Amino acid sequence: MADEMHTSSPLGAPVTKWLKIWMRTVGTFYVFLFVATAILKLPIQALAPEGTLDQAANGDGVAMFLVDTWVILGLAIGSIGVALWVASRNVAEASVLVWTVIGFELIWGIFSDIYQIVRGHPIEKIIIWVVIHVLFITTGILALRSTRN
Repeated sequence: MADEMHTSSPLGAPVTKWLKIWMRTVGTFYVFLFVATAILKLPIQALAPEGTLDQAANGDGVAMFLVDTWVILGLAIGSIGVALWVASRNVAEASVLVWTVIGFELIWGIFSDIYQIVRGHPIEKIIIWVVIHVLFITTGILALRSTRN
C-alpha cells in the first residue's frame, strides 16, 4: 500500500486517488445525464420533432413511448453513476465496475453514435458525444493501468 501511494498517475495524483477521481467524475456526469434525460427531458427537446413532449402529454402513444424510453435510459445511466460513487470508496475492489463502464462507453456510446451518424442524424450534434466517450474510455483505461504499477 505504501508503494501504491508513491506511484503517480499521469496527472501526478496517487494511483488510488486517480481512479477515485475518474469514478467520481464519470459518476457525477452520469447523474447529471439522469437529470437531463429523465427530469428535464433535454434530449427530447433537442433531438425529437417539435411538439413531441406536448403530444406525449396529450396521450399520443408513439410520443409517450419516446419519452418513456428516455426516462428509463436516464434511470439506468443515473444508477450507474450512483454505483460509481459508492464503489469509489473502495477503488481496490472496483475494477470490474470500471471495466463495465468502459464497455458501456464503447458499445452504448461510440457504437450508438456511429449508428446515428449512419442513419443521417446531424454529425455536429453527435461528435461532442464521441469526444466525451473517447475521453472517458481513455482516461478510465489509464486510471486502471496506473493501479497495476
